[in-house]
Amino acid sequence: MKIHCVKSRNKVFVHPVWINDFMLLKDKSMRLQPNYLYPMSLVELSSHPLQKFTPPPVEEIEKFANPLRFYFRPQYFGIDDVDGSKPAMFVTNHTIYGLTDGFLFGVELYKQRGIFLRALVDNMHFEIPMWRDLIAKIGFVKAHRDNCSALMQAGENVLVFPGGTREMCKHRGEAYQLVWKNHLGFARMAIQYGYDIIPVAQVGGDDAFDIRVDADDIMKSWIGKFLRDSTLVKKYLHGGDNIPPITTGLFGITAIPKPVKLYISFGERIDTSRYLQNFDDEENLWNLRDEVELSMGKQFITLLEYRKKEKKGLLSLFG
Repeated sequence: MKIHCVKSRNKVFVHPVWINDFMLLKDKSMRLQPNYLYPMSLVELSSHPLQKFTPPPVEEIEKFANPLRFYFRPQYFGIDDVDGSKPAMFVTNHTIYGLTDGFLFGVELYKQRGIFLRALVDNMHFEIPMWRDLIAKIGFVKAHRDNCSALMQAGENVLVFPGGTREMCKHRGEAYQLVWKNHLGFARMAIQYGYDIIPVAQVGGDDAFDIRVDADDIMKSWIGKFLRDSTLVKKYLHGGDNIPPITTGLFGITAIPKPVKLYISFGERIDTSRYLQNFDDEENLWNLRDEVELSMGKQFITLLEYRKKEKKGLLSLFG
């Protein structure tokens, strides 16, 4: 394993960069002004009263989770140490397409620890008929700082994806990278409302599909040249950066995800109270974000090493 020292604002972090197929991205060049969760303008708040929401019975949610459990066989690490006595912000990564991101471990937390997560998700989810009704029923809300504030004021456990849509739209070679760009909103909200952060790392999902064509390929093609100046690409696809990749899954020819095993790790709770006096200070926001990223990077490495050893153990059974 190679270790890389990253100097960040006069501080040096000993930071793991490469291990097998993993690279943790520390994109300091994208640091601009703080964004609050995911940058949106004039986002309509969820029509569902946030503070009147009642979680459905766990048995009802498990009806949706059981087929996914059977297919992906998730294994959890550190879930028994998650303390549900105080609400927290759970911060996690997106895998390609975000197929099961947050859902399976959210159900497991609800079942084992009595912790129900309110996930803040991209606005596009609420544009899809029927799907928007389903996700609203299980507590999802639009990712916007006003919604996040309302949830925290109500003492809810919240789930955020700082990488947003860009992290789901993987480019070739981005497996298990954190593509958070200049997003600081989650750190600001956690500090402002006195929420601890629990970093959650997910491994496995990025191997469910093989990328054949990514956003870079598309934008370099004649189609990309045609779309480059279109309103669609500029407004919704961030100049093409958020174009979903073209992939193959099962058997290398289908759109069905491969039945990969998922590994999910819950990191140690990060106390944000030391930043409370200056919750809007950008230096503090970056310090907290760095701490969360470093925790997730260590978890990625642990999970990938565990997976590698597990696969070797299985192969040894067959000589």
